[in-house]
Amino acid sequence: MALFKATLNADDFDFEAYGTTKISARAALFHGLAKHGKQFNCPPDWFSEYLDSIEIREMRGGVAYRNGHRI
Repeated sequence: MALFKATLNADDFDFEAYGTTKISARAALFHGLAKHGKQFNCPPDWFSEYLDSIEIREMRGGVAYRNGHRI
């Protein structure tokens, strides 16, 4: 079964979220980013400047990865 990992590396924090589809991983990441924004009193769209930096990768159990890539 595949698992998708969404990541965003912002200036001071690295974020990651997981889902069973690309869409659910991205949604989980956005939920986490919104929660982070509330915790740090950021504007609701604080992460909009980083949207092009979001990466979503498919991960598989029982497989080794190096630097985020399957080996």
